[in-house]
Amino acid sequence: MILPPAPWQALRPGLDAFVLPGIDTDNFRHREWRRILERAGLAGIRMKDLRHPA
Repeated sequence: MILPPAPWQALRPGLDAFVLPGIDTDNFRHREWRRILERAGLAGIRMKDLRHPA
């Protein structure tokens, strides 16, 4: 018997989905990312560093 997906699975995006669709990634990275990290006390961290655990 095949069960329907759980409600939380229906809301799960695919692996190739963007977290913030419609955002210009280059503009975000150059203009906003540095400011966000400085305010969080994490200056110097790359986006890739947050994706891959050490």
